[in-house]
Amino acid sequence: MALNLGQNRESGQGSIITRLRARREALKFFRRLEDQGSSTDREILEPVLSRIDVNGPGPSDHIAGWRISPLEGGTTGNKLFLAVNSSFRVVIKFFLNSDRAAREYAALLALDSGSSSIAPKPILFNRLNFRLPVVVQSFLEGETSYSLPANSDEWNQLLIHYAALHRTTPNKAPFDYPAHIFSTKLLEQSERLILRYINGSSDSTSLDELDGLLSRLARRNIPARPTRAVSLCRGDANLLNFVRRPSVWASVDWEMSGWGDPALDIASLLTHPTALAISSHRREWVIRSYAGLFEESEVAERIRFYIYMLVAYWIIRYERMISANKAQRDKSIRDRKSYKSYLLLAREILR
Repeated sequence: MALNLGQNRESGQGSIITRLRARREALKFFRRLEDQGSSTDREILEPVLSRIDVNGPGPSDHIAGWRISPLEGGTTGNKLFLAVNSSFRVVIKFFLNSDRAAREYAALLALDSGSSSIAPKPILFNRLNFRLPVVVQSFLEGETSYSLPANSDEWNQLLIHYAALHRTTPNKAPFDYPAHIFSTKLLEQSERLILRYINGSSDSTSLDELDGLLSRLARRNIPARPTRAVSLCRGDANLLNFVRRPSVWASVDWEMSGWGDPALDIASLLTHPTALAISSHRREWVIRSYAGLFEESEVAERIRFYIYMLVAYWIIRYERMISANKAQRDKSIRDRKSYKSYLLLAREILR
C-alpha cells in the first residue's frame, strides 16, 4: 500500500547542520520576542515573578500589591498563576520548555497585531531571568468546559473563532517567524505510527478499520502540507481551552501553535478525544460550515483526508497505550473505552 505521507518534507531535515541552523534561528527569534515587552511592565512584574520563581505562592499570597493564586491547568507540567491588583488581572505561566513558551507568546503577538479578541493580550516573555521561561498575558473572563458545543449557534461561534485565527498569515505577523515554527507535531506523529503499522514494525494487530482507513488515504493524492499560504493554527483542539463568551469565543494555551494547514486544525478538532461524541451529521455540518467561512475550495476535502489519518493514528496509539497500561486497571479501562470509540468512528466514516 503506497501512501502519500511525508512527500513534501524537506530533505536533510534531520541532519546535524540543519538542526544547528534551526537552533540558531530559534535563539534569534527568542531574543526578538523578549524585546517586545514593555519596560514598564517588566519593572512592575519583576518582584512578583521573582518571588514566585524562588518560593512559589501559597493558596493565596500577596506580593508587592498583587494577590497571587495558583490556577488549575498546566497538564504538561507548566505552572499557572492568577495575579490581581487594583487595576489588572493577569495570568503568569511558567513553562518547562522555551520553544513552547515562545510559540505561545508569538501567537498572542500575531493575533494582537490584528486587533483580534480571540486570545489573551501578550504582556511579557522572559526566557533567561528565571529558572523557567515565563509568559505573562491578560486574564480572559468566560466559561470553560469539556462539553461539546450544545447547538448550531455554539458550533458556529467555535468555527468563527477558528476562521478568524486562520486568517492570520505570516505576511500579517509583526515580524518574521523561524521556518521551523510549524504546527506539524501531530501530523508527524501520525505519519510515523501509520508507517510503522504498514511496515509491520509496530505491535498493532491487523484491523479491518485501520486497513480501510489506510486504503482511503492511499487513493487520495493530497499533500501533507498545502500548496496555499499557511495560516496560524492552534495545534491543540482540547475543548477545555476554549473560553465561551456571549460575544466572540476566545481560547488559551497556545504553546502548540504555529504556521500550518487550517484543514489539519479542523480535522484535529473533529477527532480529538474530547470530541468523540460528535454525530456524523454534525461532523459534516462542521466541515461544510467551516469551508463556507474560510472561503477556500479545497479545504473540505483536505479536512476529510486528515480525519482518516488522525483516526488511524488514534487507533494505533490507544492500542499501544492499552498494551503498556495493563497493570493500571483504571487507566486501561479508560484507554479501552476511547479505543472502542475510535473504532466506531472509523466504521462510521468508512460507510
